[in-house]
Amino acid sequence: DKITGSIPKDIGNLIGLQHLYLCNNNFRGSLPSSLGRLKNLGILLAFENNLSGSIPLAIGNLTELNILLVGTNKFSGWIPYTLSNLTNLLSLGLSTNNLSGTIPSELFNIQTLSIMINVSKNNLEGSIPQEIGHLKNLVEFHAESNRLSGKIPNTLGDCQLLQYLYLQNNLLSGSIPSALGQLKGLETLDLSSNNLSGQIPTSLADITMLHSLNLSFNSFVGEVPTIGAFADASGISIQGNAKLCGGIPDLHLPRCCPLLENRKHFPVLPISVSLVAALAILSSLYLLITWHKRTKKGAPSRTSMKGHPLVSYSQLVKATDGFAPTNLLGSGSFGSVYKGKLNIQDHVAVKVLKLENPKALKS
Repeated sequence: DKITGSIPKDIGNLIGLQHLYLCNNNFRGSLPSSLGRLKNLGILLAFENNLSGSIPLAIGNLTELNILLVGTNKFSGWIPYTLSNLTNLLSLGLSTNNLSGTIPSELFNIQTLSIMINVSKNNLEGSIPQEIGHLKNLVEFHAESNRLSGKIPNTLGDCQLLQYLYLQNNLLSGSIPSALGQLKGLETLDLSSNNLSGQIPTSLADITMLHSLNLSFNSFVGEVPTIGAFADASGISIQGNAKLCGGIPDLHLPRCCPLLENRKHFPVLPISVSLVAALAILSSLYLLITWHKRTKKGAPSRTSMKGHPLVSYSQLVKATDGFAPTNLLGSGSFGSVYKGKLNIQDHVAVKVLKLENPKALKS
């Protein structure tokens, strides 16, 4: 049978107590602050009860505590900052309560935390502190089903012994840090149901131990890797990311469009413009050369031909404003005619031949 009622305040008189198991009962009321007098306590298990109120600050006095598990209750308020005093703590379980506020960064200064941190299924907000990277020996980190926001910290890659990382059902944004690829012992990674975006880092495919990967219901884009954990469709979940492509056939994703295919039509316009400009220049040069030959044959002077002055190509460009469309007088199968002004008094018409038409030279 399960024990009911409240935890007596006099429990604090048991100063020699080392292990306290209150779990899997129907205890109600608050966790008495008198527990803070049990300086020799190494294990405190009070999970799966109906305890409520805030977690007492006095818990921080239990400096010999190795395991603190008070999940699946009705605790509310903030996570006590005094927990950072538990410098011998190996495992911390606060899941499935009504805790609010942020995750205290001081928690991650407890270098002994190695078995687990579980703050899942609460109402925690804010970002995951960068200080999590201090826990080099942490094996499990559960922060799923909260309202955590911001980016996944790069420093998670410093938790070299991490095997299980659960961050699903939050409001996390940004991309997956490639530093997660440093977690060579990672077996389970769940980032589903967040606001994550960007490409899936290929570094995740290098984690040989990873056999359960859930990236579903985010906004990831681009190509899905095909090696490592991504080679087994039964071990990954990526649905709810409409802009993913590639991957192994069992994922049934659309093919990725090669970058070159997306760009192959772009050079057409500049090439066409360049050809037209080249033809215009060649036509103008031909006109000038022909004019120059006729001038040499028909008159001794090099400065005029039958009363018309000789002009350079640069003068023609300037006179027509670079053969501007606004100066176009007409266009036919053999070429185009532009009006120009050499000076204040002299107005000219310049014909630009279309040399691709063999008859243009005779026109």
